[in-house]
Amino acid sequence: MKRFYSFLLFLAWSISLCAQPLKAPKGTPTVHFTLTDSTVVSGKIIRQDSATIAVQRPGKYVTYLQPNQIVRITTTRPARQANPTKITSFSLRDGATVSGQVVRQTPVAVVVRQANGTQSYIDPADILSTSTMATEAASSGPKAIASDAIGAPYLLSGRTAYTPSAGTVYYRNTYLIRNEAEVGITNGWSAGVITNPSWNFVYETSSYLSEAIYTSTDFGTQVYTRVGVPIGKSIRLGAVLTTHLQRQYTLNSFDIRSYIRSSLLGQVLASFGKPQNNITLGYTFRIDDNLMFLQDFGMLTIGTIQYLSPSLSVVSDNRIRIHGNSYGPATRLSAALRIRKRSHAFDIGIFSYTQQSFSNINYTSRTKLYAYPYLSYAVQLGGRR
Repeated sequence: MKRFYSFLLFLAWSISLCAQPLKAPKGTPTVHFTLTDSTVVSGKIIRQDSATIAVQRPGKYVTYLQPNQIVRITTTRPARQANPTKITSFSLRDGATVSGQVVRQTPVAVVVRQANGTQSYIDPADILSTSTMATEAASSGPKAIASDAIGAPYLLSGRTAYTPSAGTVYYRNTYLIRNEAEVGITNGWSAGVITNPSWNFVYETSSYLSEAIYTSTDFGTQVYTRVGVPIGKSIRLGAVLTTHLQRQYTLNSFDIRSYIRSSLLGQVLASFGKPQNNITLGYTFRIDDNLMFLQDFGMLTIGTIQYLSPSLSVVSDNRIRIHGNSYGPATRLSAALRIRKRSHAFDIGIFSYTQQSFSNINYTSRTKLYAYPYLSYAVQLGGRR
């Protein structure tokens, strides 16, 4: 019986020893472990072997670390680092780029939270490629370019090969005179209309206004449709078909009658780069000859959009007449600053054109340059912003 009691006493003593918490000896320095997930564990090493490291943390808590978890050990606490946020950039079939944090991903949609806090829903079938990078903590916000950057489908009065995305509606106004509305039917196909007030006396007395709105010196309405097709990641080809409606007048012995005539113009475009930063080349040609004096006929377009900051770009829209009639200007040169505010954009710059004049007396010609301020406004409704 004595042996049995002795065994119980020995067992209780052993259990009490095991139950006592591990404690670092006095004078043990505090060290800081930086782990692979950027977590920092601070404490005193109380036991270490090839498999684990026991660290006594403040409050007598013990943490067990594995050597493969540890990136480095220092005697001074490393500066606190913000948790990195993964920013994914999606290149889409319509040429747009969506950048942000992936919130949710399903077979039917990818939900992306952009830098401005809005969420975009992307069809996986529209994604051409993706790239991922780490940026600062979400509180500081990634400095990403907006996906469907306001004004990206347009130069000044001209267009790029990028079309408004499906469900997006644009309204543009130039000089409070030229009104344009365009809607994205699909990603890569859109339709629009341009109309101007019937102020014939203004247009007839001011060639400046006539040239500024890129129409003829009479009431004009344009209905157009256009497509844009991506060729790889940095090239987009586009085509525009425009019906130009023009009011014409006939004079007979009794009265003056007016009627509407139409003319078809075609344009081919190629944009190199991205919607927010590109160079665009284009050429406009006549499909029929009802209105031979249309000013855009036979002109080569050279334009560019250069990204400066999330809210500012430089836009240049230039046209050179290669051949065609002599009614319109020989060249149009324009440049402006585009100020973007989420769904709004303001273009402020200089518009100029050159006009050739002929003298019937000495059969000479000279070219004059006319320059004026350029003002326009655009608003985007719907779509990704």
